Amino acid sequence: MEVRLKILTLLASMSAVPAQACFSGQPQDLEIFRKAQMVIRAKVERYEQQPKTHSALFDLELVKTLETRGPLLRIPRITARWRNSTFGEPAQWDGPRDVIVGLRAVIDRDGTAQVEIVQQPCSLRSILADAPENVDRILAVLQNSNAE
Repeated sequence: MEVRLKILTLLASMSAVPAQACFSGQPQDLEIFRKAQMVIRAKVERYEQQPKTHSALFDLELVKTLETRGPLLRIPRITARWRNSTFGEPAQWDGPRDVIVGLRAVIDRDGTAQVEIVQQPCSLRSILADAPENVDRILAVLQNSNAE
């Protein structure tokens, strides 16, 4: 619990995101990873759809931290919420087990801090397969962000 609190505190100190509505699908844009406070390679250990909140929970086993804004935390497991803006969370996870995700902290309306997976509005999942070409593409976006 103490580890989760540290993650939430670190990530919560850097976030504020407005809501958007979807009217049409958008092409995938990896720029969404610039909004992450931490980008990781991980294994999906558990997935649970949350129909009442139009979200899902992932238990992720950390494989490697690709990028972080703030201190590098060595946390073996992270529980993160995923809100697919198309309300298309599957009942069972049908994506890859080895993934790359961007994480950020959010504060719910009730004041609860959560770790959340970044998701591009109205687009394909921003949960990518952990493949060398995806790592290269994401790191290129993040390096361009750091150069600006």
